Amino acid sequence: MLCGAGRYPFNGLFERRWSQGGVRLDLVGRVAASSPPEVTWPVVIRFHQALADVGGADRLSALRSAWDRILTLPRAALGPAQGEDLALFLVASDSAGISVAGVGLEMVWQWSAERVRPLVGPEHPLLAPAGVPRLPPGALTLDAAPEGPLIAAARGARSTTAVTPKETLARCGLAP
Repeated sequence: MLCGAGRYPFNGLFERRWSQGGVRLDLVGRVAASSPPEVTWPVVIRFHQALADVGGADRLSALRSAWDRILTLPRAALGPAQGEDLALFLVASDSAGISVAGVGLEMVWQWSAERVRPLVGPEHPLLAPAGVPRLPPGALTLDAAPEGPLIAAARGARSTTAVTPKETLARCGLAP
């Protein structure tokens, strides 16, 4: 997940990877990022604990499992913004394809050998506003896996214009 610049560019970042029986769920999120690390860390721990037993029999039930756990977190325990600053990107896969969901994303790109291109247009529901939703959001379902990895930019990221894989790696803080 491409996050904003600043003194603590990875503050509030959390991730979870789960797989079982051909079903896989990868998620990355950011919450309470503008707060000091000592405020953000307990919030991140709450997300890790809530997502510890995520699972499902297929990609859609794995997504629903993650959302069910997130939606039950007490808002008062999610930092000063009470979870309204949550950016979350989820990718679930099984033998039938992949499903992508999220909130607080400014853009999602599909990586290929030559370039990085948007997966969806700027008005797509996948690019929902930040914050813990009231209900589980829908998912974008793809019958086949993309050619390469998917990259998401949280709202407020330094730039949402990705041109080449090398530039995208640099913007994600990785050495090209």
